[in-house]
Amino acid sequence: MATNTDKIDELTRLVAVLTERLDNVRNEVQSLDKEQDGTDERLVTLGNRLILVEERVSELKRASDETAKRGWAFWHLVLSAILGASLTLIVQFILQVSMRQLFPAQGR
Repeated sequence: MATNTDKIDELTRLVAVLTERLDNVRNEVQSLDKEQDGTDERLVTLGNRLILVEERVSELKRASDETAKRGWAFWHLVLSAILGASLTLIVQFILQVSMRQLFPAQGR
C-alpha cells in the first residue's frame, strides 16, 4: 500500500508536470498573440492595397470608356465623310444625266 508520503510525492510530481504543461500553453498563447498582431497589420496593408487596386481598375475603366467614345467619334466622322462624298457623287451623276437629256446638242 502507498503511504501518505508516496501519495504526496506522486501529487507533487503530477503538479510539476501540469505546471510545465500550463507554462507551455501560456508560451503558445503568447506566441499566437504576437502572430495575430502581425496578421492584423498584414490585413490592414492588404486592405489598403485592395483599395488602390480598385481605384486603378476604375481609372482604367474610365479611360477605356473614353477611348471607346473617341473611337466611335472618329468612325462617325469617317462614315459621315463617306456618305457626304457618295451623295455628292450621286447628285453630280444625276445632274450630268439630266443635262444630257435636257440639252442633247450641247453634249461634250
